[in-house]
Amino acid sequence: YRHWLNYLHAPDEMAPDVEQPEDRGFPAPTRTLVFDGYAARHLTEQGHFPADAVAVTGSPRLDALARDVARLTQADIDRARAAAGAGARTLVLVATKHREARDVLAPLLDAAAALPDVHVAIKAHPAETPEVYGSLVAGRPHVTVLSTAAALAPLLGGSRAVVTVNSTVALDAAVL
Repeated sequence: YRHWLNYLHAPDEMAPDVEQPEDRGFPAPTRTLVFDGYAARHLTEQGHFPADAVAVTGSPRLDALARDVARLTQADIDRARAAAGAGARTLVLVATKHREARDVLAPLLDAAAALPDVHVAIKAHPAETPEVYGSLVAGRPHVTVLSTAAALAPLLGGSRAVVTVNSTVALDAAVL
């Protein structure tokens, strides 16, 4: 989160203030674990963290997802697209909580309906059930609601776009 102020420190914040003995400077952690080199560079260059206090560790969950995506065959992607109802059409994956996106989902689905070659698949969030989308998708043949158990990797591999409101799936898709 490169805009969070707790990560951004001017060089003079890092060092103790010689005129204020009680000021010991920014209490930098001895080690900050980050996902990638981008985050590490940001902390050291913009945040002025000491380089030896930042370690790139990756993300076990995202690393596993990246491995799963890399292993996908075209047959895996085709099966996921078929299960999502897309067939040969462009697949747009929606991955979000219904309660967070309910105000924008209907206009999104209306816009997608105007695009004859687009099929929308909504992957239900693990904290919700597919049934919460029932009234929203009724009468919309260009939309399929998938269960929470639908595998994310082949859906990401077979989608042309990912739409979300406040979901880490957007970050996953951007990294992949």
